[in-house]
Amino acid sequence: MPEWSSYKASTYRPAEPLNWVSHVTHLDTAALLLRDWQLRAGPVYDHSKLNTRRIHVVWVSPNDWAGAGGFRYGNVRFRFDWATLVAGAKYYWVEAVTSYKPTATRILVTTHDRDGDPTLIPYNPAAGDGPWVTDAAGKHFWNPEVCLEVMVERSIPLTSATRIDFVRHHENRCCIAPKVCPDSGVEADRASARFLAAATLASTKPFEPHPLVGDFGGEPTRTVRDAWDNLLRYLSSRRLVAAGTITAEAPAAGALARGVLAAFARGDDEWRVLGALFASKPDLVSAVRAAVARGLSISSESALPLD
Repeated sequence: MPEWSSYKASTYRPAEPLNWVSHVTHLDTAALLLRDWQLRAGPVYDHSKLNTRRIHVVWVSPNDWAGAGGFRYGNVRFRFDWATLVAGAKYYWVEAVTSYKPTATRILVTTHDRDGDPTLIPYNPAAGDGPWVTDAAGKHFWNPEVCLEVMVERSIPLTSATRIDFVRHHENRCCIAPKVCPDSGVEADRASARFLAAATLASTKPFEPHPLVGDFGGEPTRTVRDAWDNLLRYLSSRRLVAAGTITAEAPAAGALARGVLAAFARGDDEWRVLGALFASKPDLVSAVRAAVARGLSISSESALPLD
């Protein structure tokens, strides 16, 4: 029997539909991804048998860790349609890492023919005997009792993501730096606001099409609208008292607003100090809204409400 047969969905918890997978990353990494809008395939680390190979992958998974206190991978989640992601590819069983809880079962999805590779075994989901299976109708299912980790051997454009949303970072667990991670415990709402700030500043070509803006008249996507609502709550916080001299129409307003966004994106409370330099809170909000609209090539600022 193949190794993967031990991880077929049990009768106690049947297989679940496999419609989408996601890649979750930290906020600072997400800000870098916004420069060229793709998940770049990289070498495999950890204890995988592929960690000495020149196989570069992007990790995706259907697992949702919200019920376990949060994600150890970060706050920003890029979702992809599973059937589209694996269409036309070849599949190989890599390994089951039993030292992880739950066990991590790993499958390589690639356009390369690796049938002669002694470390990889061709995997057929239609056989119905592993953690990922397909039925006679071609529908996909997976075993939620394991951590299904899929290694996609290519870079993935973020523009192919069907959704960008936000999750809570686990308070104590982190895949990078559990003791010093600045995102530990950060909730989804704050993460979305910080992501919006970073996305605004990451734009290098103002007024050109932006992946976070829809095709119809430069309208912001749901991701942007929801993130703006969250950012607006912080800008309107009672803890911030704007008593400076800079109005929303002042020549320096745009530069100061970008400074506020830069500090907020970093998670630095210095954004409050900078925000207090505005003459009033409405001036702060208006200037930041204008900066977001410009940075994301949103056609009308009014698409981002002021209250």
